[in-house]
Amino acid sequence: MNQLISDIKYIKFTGETCEVKTAFVNMYDLADGTAVSITKSTEDLFEKKSISFNSCAGLGSDGAAVMVGKRNGKILGDPQLKLKEAKEVRWLSHQCAVSTLKRCLPAVFMSLEREGSERHDATAAGLASFLKEYKFVATLYMLCDILPHLTRLSLLFQRGNVVLSLIDPVVSSTITTIRHLAYHEGDNIKHLDANGYDEALLEHITLPTEVAKTEFKTQIYYKYIDSVTLNLEERFPDIKLVSSFTVFDPSFITTSHEDVMEDAGQKEKLEILCEHYSLDEEVVFSEWDLFKETMMRNKNKPYHDILKMLTSVYKELFPNLSKMAAVAMVLPVSTVDCERGFSTMARVKTESRNRLSEKVLNWLMMIKVEGPPISQFNFTKVVEKWANVKTRRISII
Repeated sequence: MNQLISDIKYIKFTGETCEVKTAFVNMYDLADGTAVSITKSTEDLFEKKSISFNSCAGLGSDGAAVMVGKRNGKILGDPQLKLKEAKEVRWLSHQCAVSTLKRCLPAVFMSLEREGSERHDATAAGLASFLKEYKFVATLYMLCDILPHLTRLSLLFQRGNVVLSLIDPVVSSTITTIRHLAYHEGDNIKHLDANGYDEALLEHITLPTEVAKTEFKTQIYYKYIDSVTLNLEERFPDIKLVSSFTVFDPSFITTSHEDVMEDAGQKEKLEILCEHYSLDEEVVFSEWDLFKETMMRNKNKPYHDILKMLTSVYKELFPNLSKMAAVAMVLPVSTVDCERGFSTMARVKTESRNRLSEKVLNWLMMIKVEGPPISQFNFTKVVEKWANVKTRRISII
């Protein structure tokens, strides 16, 4: 049974102030994980909650192929924002596992060899033989060079508030750095190529020939790097659109009114946003020329404060820019909300409670995510309400 967890990110207005909120909406049981069933459940949810698709700024997901348009899967029609984490949040755990295995490799060899010889464990003996191959050791060292860069990128998208101005430079530098490894190997691969094996490791493996090294480079190393960089490029198809929202970042504004290059760059970003969100360029440019003066006077304010100010205080004065700012505030570029739903369900639906119905599980998750702190919960009121629903066999109140 597949399950779909839905959260909604929205802006809550209180007088002339506003703040971004994320709320758990629903959890559905799905007969299958196809795009058809997910789309149907999403449409039913939007209809039930009286939400229009036209009022949505973007769609965030866990990166599954069916959610982002691969393998004939497509949940929402164009235009859609498909920015999400680079590949998967498990990169961090992968790096920890790989670095630990590299550090403990001699001990792993010794344990497997002992299991194979003393206990005649054929699986352990076969695994020890496989791990001793140069291709495996070289792949392990290669991952130790590549995964730290992917981990840093992944951590950027696990923050609660992702700074949009960081996305393009961090993604671009990550791709460039990994691509650079194809021509200038990292420290671990260099160490391996120079036969810089630890003495403890040399006791278990045989030094590779130059032919073996060349085969590894052509069959695994270069292909893996090409695959990773291609994956990163495909994972950020709308990075130019997202980067355009940095037009509201006051740190990019100079105090000069004669900076032609800067003004052209800002107008280009606004053109991209106008085209994507079907806004009148002439009107938006007119609003921008006036709002830019306000940004200059608030140059020391954080990016998110400028967005809040434009969405609330200046909403009537700059209606089009206000819409853009509102979109920037709720863009689902972080993986936090998606992962929170999965983690909550794992804590509620344990092995001993695996027969919970969809209805009860939905209620429990709603209480867990959106309910008040236990210190503020009125247990007496709840017990009284439960006791008065019908006649109970025992006296509760």
